[in-house]
Amino acid sequence: MGKMLKKPAASSGSTMKTTGTAGLAVCRAALEEVPVGQVVTKKELALMAFGHPGQGQLAQIGKASAALAEGKVKGWWRIVNSGTPALQSGREAEQKRRLEEEGASLDFPVKQEPDSLLHACRRDPTALPPFLSTIFECVEIPPTGKHTHTLVYLHGRKFIGSYYLKQKHFFAGPFASCLRVVLPTASLVGGQMLTEWFSEWPPTPRSLAPGRQKVADILAREVAKLGDAGTVFLGGSSQGCILGLDAFLRSPHATSVASSG
Repeated sequence: MGKMLKKPAASSGSTMKTTGTAGLAVCRAALEEVPVGQVVTKKELALMAFGHPGQGQLAQIGKASAALAEGKVKGWWRIVNSGTPALQSGREAEQKRRLEEEGASLDFPVKQEPDSLLHACRRDPTALPPFLSTIFECVEIPPTGKHTHTLVYLHGRKFIGSYYLKQKHFFAGPFASCLRVVLPTASLVGGQMLTEWFSEWPPTPRSLAPGRQKVADILAREVAKLGDAGTVFLGGSSQGCILGLDAFLRSPHATSVASSG
């Protein structure tokens, strides 16, 4: 396996600069993926739209959801709060009526909560609807030329792999046309729709084990595809960098460590 790479110069923790009309368009496009009869929390919509529910992204979702409701854009009523109450302030009656007309289950997003959309929405991560479960799948950025090298890149805490589909310039370069970028997503934690590679600090062998095995399986598969461990690289940001270093140093394909970040 090739070198362990540090995160790109542009930090994955930076706020995505998508504001105004552009931000509204991104949020509206994500909302269109929510089927009739389903609801989505603002945090979930931020994950769908931006790949990261940071404060900046959540602020944009808040402004967009209000604008969509005020503009009577179809589907605005499917956006709910993850706190209490779940329904949008000042629009509770209309929102509840529209959701009931669509056949939305009043207890669908709620885990161990009373059967009402008036209460907090808590997803069961083991029973996500397809429109949400797909955003946590492993994705990739294909090479623009002949594929000769692969980079497996691990995101930071609270991110998902598809965040980088919206930030492809992170992996651009004069010799990058041959590079395929594989972007896995960490496991969800509880009902918070929170992704993390490990849950303890400092990380322990027990908390690192699930993520380490996932990365090891991906690396083995990618090495088998190219037939040369020297053409497969591993990188990461934040938690992903920590796990990446752990997995890299334990990998039977490891050769040398360049840097970490």
